[in-house]
Amino acid sequence: GCSSSTAAWSTSQIQPQNGSFTFQYDAIPLTVDGDALVALSAASGTSYNDFAVLVRFNTSGYIDSMNGGIYSSGTPLHYAANTQYHFRIPVNVPAKTYSVYVTPQGVQEVLLASDYAFRSEQSNTTQLSYWGHISETGGQSVCNPVIASQQLHKSDTDKDGCVSSIELSAFIDLWYLDSSNPTIRELIEAIGLWKRGC
Repeated sequence: GCSSSTAAWSTSQIQPQNGSFTFQYDAIPLTVDGDALVALSAASGTSYNDFAVLVRFNTSGYIDSMNGGIYSSGTPLHYAANTQYHFRIPVNVPAKTYSVYVTPQGVQEVLLASDYAFRSEQSNTTQLSYWGHISETGGQSVCNPVIASQQLHKSDTDKDGCVSSIELSAFIDLWYLDSSNPTIRELIEAIGLWKRGC
């Protein structure tokens, strides 16, 4: 289902997460100059400082994320009103980091943020148990939030939920050295994950 963001934080409890997991959702901004966020927190948050992971449609028309104490993005990504964006956020709670992948409607996935730090005020967070959303201006619709604990494939050495060409190559090298570890089945799985992309 979908929820409409208002000028106050709306939060919902999730299965508490203290390891690595992925949070995914779809969001539709209603204007190109709004201020709309989706975030993750340890407790039910009522202010921005309560949230560790924050992803934002900003007032300049771009998508960005909180990295420690500032909003930024590794890739400038302009957003359009009334267009759906799919967000995939691998989170590493012990490391206090997260990455953000965005798939604009009809376009390939973009890496927006890589290993960003939790918000400074949440740098001691050991568990995330809520997700929330807010839009002080502009408005947004947030749909289909899903949490998945990551069962990472052994070829995914950087633990981002994907298998890159470099990771696949290294995995094949391991197989050449010892075809029982990894097994041929694990090698085929790795190739499948690489082909799927992110």
